[in-house]
Amino acid sequence: MIPEPLSSGALQALIHLYRAEMGRMTAYRQRLDTTTNWAITSTALVTTFSIGNPQIPHTAFIFLMLVNVFFLLVEGRRFQFYEASRFRVLLLEHYFYPEVLGQTVARDWRSAPGARIASKPSRRTREAAAPTCARIPWT
Repeated sequence: MIPEPLSSGALQALIHLYRAEMGRMTAYRQRLDTTTNWAITSTALVTTFSIGNPQIPHTAFIFLMLVNVFFLLVEGRRFQFYEASRFRVLLLEHYFYPEVLGQTVARDWRSAPGARIASKPSRRTREAAAPTCARIPWT
């Protein structure tokens, strides 16, 4: 069954949705990089000052571990929003643009963006989010 063509208003709305999602994805990626930079900088500072100065007790590393856990939790939450935005961008790139360009798409994709936007983002446990953040290819 061939779906009916999208109206001009629907095309404009989807194009603006794509631009907005790309902007969100870029902002979330920048926030992820910022959190990672904070974690690396704080680790370098505490390590340098703790090892370089005999006056500073090595219990500072326990404080550093707590700070890094905090950064990991913040990054895990930011990664959830990044993944939701990335999913919507990929959905539009794989199904909307080929359909607009006259190619046939494999499935009825039109209900997926609305259902995904209307539903709450899936919540993952902290245990599930932490390994995912550790596997992000930072290229």
